[in-house]
Amino acid sequence: MEKKANMLDYLAWRGDIALSESTFNPIDGMVLARFSYAPFQLAFLEDGSRYMTIEDATGKMLADKACGKLCLYQEDVELIEALHKSQRFNKLLMGDFVDIFKENEEVQFSAFSLRIDDTHMCVVYRGTDNTIVGWKEDLNMGFVSPLGCQILGKEYLEKIADQNPKVTFLLCGHSKGGNVSAYAAAFCRRDIQERIRDVYNFDGPGFEDSVLESEGYGRACTRIHTYVPQSSLVGMILGHREKHMIVHSMDQRVPYQHNMYTWEVLGKDFIYDETTTNASRYFDRTLKEFLGKMDKQQREVFVDTAYSLLGGTDAITVEDITSNFKDTSKIMLKTMKEMDVESRKNLAEGLRLFMKCAWKNFGIQIGQLPQKKQGV
Repeated sequence: MEKKANMLDYLAWRGDIALSESTFNPIDGMVLARFSYAPFQLAFLEDGSRYMTIEDATGKMLADKACGKLCLYQEDVELIEALHKSQRFNKLLMGDFVDIFKENEEVQFSAFSLRIDDTHMCVVYRGTDNTIVGWKEDLNMGFVSPLGCQILGKEYLEKIADQNPKVTFLLCGHSKGGNVSAYAAAFCRRDIQERIRDVYNFDGPGFEDSVLESEGYGRACTRIHTYVPQSSLVGMILGHREKHMIVHSMDQRVPYQHNMYTWEVLGKDFIYDETTTNASRYFDRTLKEFLGKMDKQQREVFVDTAYSLLGGTDAITVEDITSNFKDTSKIMLKTMKEMDVESRKNLAEGLRLFMKCAWKNFGIQIGQLPQKKQGV
């Protein structure tokens, strides 16, 4: 049976092929989007604006005992090791690393720039991971526009472009990073927008209609390449105007498909599916209908209140909730009882509306609901 391959296998297969021999492709974009989650603070201790080779940066990370602990997945360490050895990437210069976190303002932004050659650069935006905080940040897009990270992403691109006036740009990012890359491409200055060749958005949330209908987004739309797994959840939040490609994830568990290490590759491209799954379409339809029935203020109140339920739990990731749902639900119920009357009312109304939308769309997207038998 043929072994299925992911981005680590891609680096093993093609890591010795220079970008000058085989041009930048979507898998390269995915590799860099995942690399953005690496613990760059270990490499850029003194000055994030300086440039060093990927070989030097990854070498500094690997030499620090904290590297493994700071990586979300074991595969991240393997990715850092592979990039350290890869002739395709390790001599490229990376720098202008920024990492901004403002907890009170719910702003988390991180990016770096990569010199591909004398005329091309890639701006890479870090996304959120599978943490509950990450989901909260993604859901904030339903009632805040623009988000602080989106503004910072646009300003970062304009700064790098002004410093490199003769360079053409590629942008990429995963999850929120993909959304920020699309936003930056749509709303940066017109002269800079014309220098953008491609934008690679890997399972990033969409936008409200006001963004999708803007002139800037319309101009950038054909250069935005969005990739989602077959059971995408994050990438289905809000709307997309650009065409999206459906990548086959090797993990059938829906929440885990957001992890790009599960995305199947062959050569220098993905293995694609024809459609998203019923579960993804069901989530998409339910969430869009649910959000459409509330104004921005109602969305914000509901999301903030629902998020506060998890404050007393030990859950960090979405998987923590699903794997230990019994204990987590008990803590959430206790927290709900301790809420003030108005908060409980807002939460209950939001949940009723969500269940109504979910119930309605189950029959449409998944199948007929079970009918109650007569006389039972």
